[in-house]
Amino acid sequence: MMARAKKLSLVPLLLLAACHEPTTPSAPTDLSLRAAATTDVGVALEAIRAAVTVRGRASLEDRSLIDGNDAIPPGWECDGCIVQNRPGVVIRKLSELEVEDDAQVLGEPPVVADPTINDLTFQQFGPVSWDDVQALATQTIGEFGEDMTLRPGRPSQRNRFGPHKNRDGTCDTSHPLNFGSNDPNDPCYDHFPIVRVRGELEIKGDGGYIQGLFIMDFDAAGVGGELDLENDGLVFAGILLGRGCLEIQDESDFYGAIFLDGAFYNQSSCPPDDPLHLEDRGTVRWSSRVVERVLVRSGVLDGGDVEPPPGYSSEARTILFGSSAFWSPNPASLFSIDHVGGAATLVGASGLEVGSERISALDFDPFSGRLYAIKGGACHGAILITIDPATGQGSLVGTLQGAGLDFTPGPSCPGGADALAFGADGTLYVGGWYGGFPQGKILTVDRKTATVLDYHPTPYGFGDWKGRRAHIAGMAVDASGAVWISRGSSLETGQINTIDPATGAITSTVYLTDPSGAPETEITVSDLAFAPDGTLYASLPWENMLAAIDPSTGVVTRIGSFGPAVERMSGLTAVPAVLQHLLGRYWFREAESGQAPTTVFDDRPDPVDLGVRYTPAMEWTVEDGHRGLRSTAFRHRGVVAGDARNSKYQAALDGASRATFAVVASWVDPPYVQRLAGFQTGDRRAKRIAMFQTGSNGWPSMQFRTRAQGIDIRWRLDLDDGVRRVIHIVYDSEDPLPERRIRLYVDGVDQGPGFFASGAWPALGERLDFDVEALELQMMNRRRLKSSKAMQGTVFYYAVYKSALTSSEVAGNAQALLADDDGMLSVLRRR
Repeated sequence: MMARAKKLSLVPLLLLAACHEPTTPSAPTDLSLRAAATTDVGVALEAIRAAVTVRGRASLEDRSLIDGNDAIPPGWECDGCIVQNRPGVVIRKLSELEVEDDAQVLGEPPVVADPTINDLTFQQFGPVSWDDVQALATQTIGEFGEDMTLRPGRPSQRNRFGPHKNRDGTCDTSHPLNFGSNDPNDPCYDHFPIVRVRGELEIKGDGGYIQGLFIMDFDAAGVGGELDLENDGLVFAGILLGRGCLEIQDESDFYGAIFLDGAFYNQSSCPPDDPLHLEDRGTVRWSSRVVERVLVRSGVLDGGDVEPPPGYSSEARTILFGSSAFWSPNPASLFSIDHVGGAATLVGASGLEVGSERISALDFDPFSGRLYAIKGGACHGAILITIDPATGQGSLVGTLQGAGLDFTPGPSCPGGADALAFGADGTLYVGGWYGGFPQGKILTVDRKTATVLDYHPTPYGFGDWKGRRAHIAGMAVDASGAVWISRGSSLETGQINTIDPATGAITSTVYLTDPSGAPETEITVSDLAFAPDGTLYASLPWENMLAAIDPSTGVVTRIGSFGPAVERMSGLTAVPAVLQHLLGRYWFREAESGQAPTTVFDDRPDPVDLGVRYTPAMEWTVEDGHRGLRSTAFRHRGVVAGDARNSKYQAALDGASRATFAVVASWVDPPYVQRLAGFQTGDRRAKRIAMFQTGSNGWPSMQFRTRAQGIDIRWRLDLDDGVRRVIHIVYDSEDPLPERRIRLYVDGVDQGPGFFASGAWPALGERLDFDVEALELQMMNRRRLKSSKAMQGTVFYYAVYKSALTSSEVAGNAQALLADDDGMLSVLRRR
C-alpha cells in the first residue's frame, strides 16, 4: 500500500457542504418509471443516505472519485429504473475528509457533515440490523490475523473467483468464490451472495467482477479487518458493511453503497493510510439499482426491483375514473377505467340538466373524499358539481362566478372551464378560459359555493400555435405539490407543463415524444392524473385512448382504447392513496346545540356507527364556526362509543405495523387522565388498545397495545388551554429509526420524540394487537368503569387510517381540518 499523500485541500467541498445540515436522500428526478416493491425495500433505500457513510478519516487522491449521483454498473439491465441521487459522503466532521486537488467528491450535496454518527449508524441498516445480515451470511472468506489474495479466474483454481456453474448449467450458489455475474445471459446473473470477510483481504482486479453483500467482520476484541480492491478493471457491485479499513485503487470501480466504521480499524495494518482511502483513479459510485437488487436477490428482503419515489404509496391501488364529453353514446357520464388495458366501463350519467352535456374534468378532494367535476368546458360554461363514484349521479354545487370568470364573451366563446385539481390541503384549482380578458387563467375556487376566490392569467406563448395565453385543458398535482397541466389541442408540438398557481407562471415544459423519440405533433391531451404509485396517466380524447406520460422525458406510452362505451373521454382522475388508506371517519357536526342526535355516523364503507349517551354536561356546540360535541364537566357518564368487534378496524389493524389516528379536539387542564378518542377493550378492566389521551398535567399521550408490550408515550406539550387543534398520531414500526416509529403531529408539525411512561420504542416491524374478544371505539370518556371520568373539552373530528401517513399527507390533512372539520356541503353517508 502507498503512504498517505500530502495534506489535501477541502476548500471546494467546504463551500458546498456549509449550506447543508444532515440530510435525507434527495428526491428522484424521474417520477414515472417505477415498479412494484415492498415497503421494506423502500425503507432500506431511504435509510442509505449516501454513497459512503463513514466514521473516521477518509482521503482521496490521484484522480479518485466518490459520486452520489445514481449510476448503473457496466452490463446491467435497468429498464424502468428511477434516478435517486444521494450525497457522496456522510462523515462526522468535514475536517476528517481530505480530498486532493485532482480527486473529486460529487453528489447532492457532495458532502454532509453529521456529528450524530454513532454505533447505531453501523448496527441498523434500514429495516435490517447487523445481526440480521450476519445470520444470513452464506460464506466466510479469510481468518482473523491472516492475509488472503483473490484474483479473477475459474473458481476451481485456488483463490480464484468468478461465476461457477453446476453440471446441468445452473448457477452453483454454494461455491464459496462464486460472486455472481453481470451478464444477463449467465445463470449467475441473479446470484448475490452474502459474504463475511475476516482478516485482511486483497482482491486483484484484472477485469474481474464481483456482486453481493460483503460484511467486514471484527474479532472478539472488536477490531475490524482490511479490504483492498485493486488492479485495473475490477468492478464491485454491492453493499459493503463493517468495521475496519477499506482501500480502493488502481482504477477499481465500486457501485452501490458503503457503511464503514473506521473507528475500529486494525492499527497494525491500515496505517499510513486512512480507514477509507482511494487512490490511482479508484471510484465509488452510488447505485440505487445495485442496492435494490442486492437486498432482494440476496434474500435480505422480499420485494420488487424498484422503489416508488418518496411521497407515493406502494400500498395503494391504481383506481382510475374518467368522464365523457358531449359526444354519444354516453355524454356527461362517469366511467371506471382499467389502468392496465384502458377499457372504460360506464358507471352512470350525471343526471343533471343544467349546463352542457359534457363533464370536462374531475378530481377527488383528498381530504373529504368527494369527487368534484366541471360540467361544461372551455367555451361551454363552468358548473361545479359533485359525483357519486358508485352511481355517477351528480349534485349541483353552483356556477363558477367571480373575478377572472365573469363569462364576458370572448371571440366566439362565452367562456368556461376545462380543468380541475385539488392540492393536498384541499385547495381547489380550476383552469379557466375567456370569460373576460385575459384568456387562459388558473383559478382558486371555493368548493362549497363555486365562488372564484382568486385568479392569475397564464402567460402568452409556450408553444401555443396562435400565440395566445396558455390554455389549461387538464390538471393534476403530484406528490411534491407541483401542479401539472396539459394543453389540449392548442399546441404545435405536444407538451405538458408545471404551473405556479399563485402566479399563473409556467415553471417547466416537457415536450412529448413517442417511444422512438419522434415528436408528438398531432397529440391532444385532455386531462392528467397521478396514480398512487406515481404514474402519470393521460386521456387522449381524439384517439379515445388511455396513455401514460413520463414527466421527466415526455415519452408517451399508449396503453389502450377506452372502448365503445365512450367516444371522447375528457376528464381523468385517480383515487388518492390517503383516501384508500382511510378506514373510518367521524364528523362531529350532527347539530349546533342541544342533545338531539343519538348517533355519530362513520362515513366510510362497512361503517361502525357510534352511539351517544348524554348527560346534562354534554351538548353540541359551535366554536369559531366549527361544530363539535362538548363536555362541560370532568365527572359524568356521558360517552360516544360503538362495538368494534369483528369490524373493519379489527381486521385491518390487528397485526398491522402501520396506522394513523387523527383527532381534532380541545381540552382544559384536567385533574386526571382524560381519554379523548380511540380503542380499548369493552370490559370493566378497559385496557387501552390505541387510545389518545391527556395526562393530569394536560400533556398529550398515546397508548398502544402491541404483540410485544404495552406502550404509553407522552410529549411535554401544554395543550390544555381549550384551543382547537389537529392531532395526528402515526405508528410506523417499519421506520428504520426507532425514535420515529411513533410520531405526534400538532397542526401538521412533527413534535419530535416523546418519552415513555411505560414500554419502549417498538422494535422493527412490531405489530399492533387488536386481538381481543371485546373491542370498543370510545370517545370523551372511559366507558364501563365504576368511576366514569369524562374529559372537559370538545371533540370535533376523528379518523383512522390503515397506513402511516407521510409528513406531506399529515400536513395537507391538518391544513384542511384547521379550515373546516365539518365536512363538505352536507353530511357524508357511506354507500
